[in-house]
Amino acid sequence: MSNWEKEVYKVYERKRFYIFLTGSSSKFLSKEIATQLRGRSLVVKVFPFSFKEILQINNLKKKFYGSEEIGKIKNLLRFCIKRGCFPDIILKKVEPSEFISELIDLVIYRDIIERYEIKNRVALEFFIKNAIASNSNMFSVNKIYNSAKSLQLKVSKNTLYDFQKFLEDVNMVFFLRKYSRSIRKIELSLPKVYVVDNGIYTFGTYKYDIDILMESFVFQELLKLGYKPNKNLFYFSNNNYEIDFVLLEKESIKQLIQVTYASNRDEIKKEEIDNLIRASKELTCKNLLLITWDYEDKLKINGKTITCLPLWKWLLEINS
Repeated sequence: MSNWEKEVYKVYERKRFYIFLTGSSSKFLSKEIATQLRGRSLVVKVFPFSFKEILQINNLKKKFYGSEEIGKIKNLLRFCIKRGCFPDIILKKVEPSEFISELIDLVIYRDIIERYEIKNRVALEFFIKNAIASNSNMFSVNKIYNSAKSLQLKVSKNTLYDFQKFLEDVNMVFFLRKYSRSIRKIELSLPKVYVVDNGIYTFGTYKYDIDILMESFVFQELLKLGYKPNKNLFYFSNNNYEIDFVLLEKESIKQLIQVTYASNRDEIKKEEIDNLIRASKELTCKNLLLITWDYEDKLKINGKTITCLPLWKWLLEINS
């Protein structure tokens, strides 16, 4: 329907109805809806299920849990970390690998190709595969450009930067910037890439790296909590050390988060703790969190306190 926004606006002006608009990224983006309706809209992004919703589906959303229920939560979490949180996968309506393959091939490529009238599909596929494979890691367009060049794939660097923007526009991949008090430095920083759902990484690459999947799962849950990448959610690095997530509240640093797959104290690498201590001093933040797989404690080091919390318990706390 051409000029649909004018008809919607007429209905809106009657002041008698609640209006809900939904659609795929190939037809319009949420920010464009807001423009066309002259700022009279409220945008709600619909992501795959949050862990809170998954607990509700499995009748596990309670205030108190017994050991048997905690065991079920952990098993459910391991399932979600590997297979992702798309409704059809959680409700076991489809075979995950087929669903993700169709999502990437038919929905993502088609949305981007149709919407932006892309002629070089081969280059786009190459870029998307590299972005997915880089989940939870640094992402350099220059490196992708050089790889494409070595494979004799004709594509300009500017086009690759466009592809990066397109992936963000359709909410498939997020490029998280390094925290800085300078906006210019934020924009110039090398981003880390995160997929919107772990199933895209697992079945898009056929890799199962629990450290990568845990970190990206934490990012996804922060996203579903309402944190906005590069506004109040960043990573941080300096002098060869890195912090996974920096959370802001009213432009002040609220919390530093490090994620590691560890079930006991001995499995936590010394550098994970050292990184939090160094960042705490540099960024003047006392709220230090180390999300583990199944280790809980409060570590007091050099006058700093690091809270170690299992992922499943952190998820219960933020969703309580």
